[in-house]
Amino acid sequence: MLGDVGAAALQVVVDFAVLTKVLAAALAHGERGPHGRFVVRQASRSDAMGEDRIAVRGWMALLATYSPNAGVADIDTDTGQALVHDLEVRRDSEQPV
Repeated sequence: MLGDVGAAALQVVVDFAVLTKVLAAALAHGERGPHGRFVVRQASRSDAMGEDRIAVRGWMALLATYSPNAGVADIDTDTGQALVHDLEVRRDSEQPV
């Protein structure tokens, strides 16, 4: 799980560039409406059991939300599915979910 920290930190830099590009395009086209969309993903560590499920769910949501491009709305511990909002849909931005 700690190995995810380095990847998440690098993704913040990459996603800042994505966010800047999306916002610049919106400004250039005069768009002021909402951007992005919700996607449902199968959580990568949905097999954690018992009390560990809560900690793993929190850890995945925390790391994935550091990305300025993606935010975790919820992770269902029963189904293992995560509801994620992406400004621009990029699977790398949602990791480690």
